[in-house]
Amino acid sequence: MMSREEQLLEYWRKLSSDAQAQVLEFTRALQADKNSTDPGAPQHLTIESREQLDRLLQAGLDSGEPIEVTDDWWEQKRDRLLNNSSQIL
Repeated sequence: MMSREEQLLEYWRKLSSDAQAQVLEFTRALQADKNSTDPGAPQHLTIESREQLDRLLQAGLDSGEPIEVTDDWWEQKRDRLLNNSSQIL
């Protein structure tokens, strides 16, 4: 019985050179994404330090009474947003 690695190697050898190149390109792109420290967020949404995160969390805690965010709450929030955006357009 062949190991998983042997099966993959056999499959790899059967691929055309174009297919192998595409697989390598895709793998390199995945590796580059994995190694990237940039989460892709806009600059104004990027947290630069633990202190900044702590300040933002504290500001959220100090912003008022807590609310329970339920499915119904999200539905109402979505409806208000859609209603407001349709008035702007």
